[in-house]
Amino acid sequence: MRSIVLTAVLVAWVLLVPRDALGHAIRPAGDAIDHLRDAGSHPLPAVPPPPASPRPVWVPDRYVGVPGMSADVLVPGHWEQPLSNHEVYAPPLTGRTPEGGIVNFPAQSRPPAEERPAP
Repeated sequence: MRSIVLTAVLVAWVLLVPRDALGHAIRPAGDAIDHLRDAGSHPLPAVPPPPASPRPVWVPDRYVGVPGMSADVLVPGHWEQPLSNHEVYAPPLTGRTPEGGIVNFPAQSRPPAEERPAP
């Protein structure tokens, strides 16, 4: 019986309350949504392209002298990224001694390969 009464009240409320009254109660949220939609639909400003970076440079396999080592170490070929005219970024490298030992060289900025004695 109670559910019938609640249903009747709800139906009467929907039929008797003017639609304008419902619209005004909901409209502030609609205005906020319209404002957000309008703000989000503006075109983004143009972004200039990133500056052209120099092309990576291939450094072929080579033997280099390493302080504290009796023989030269073979450093495998790798790509280096130029940072300026006299500086490049060299990735981490693993060199090999003639006896099969491993020498690790950390990634860092260095002079170009033709200007440095070690990797």
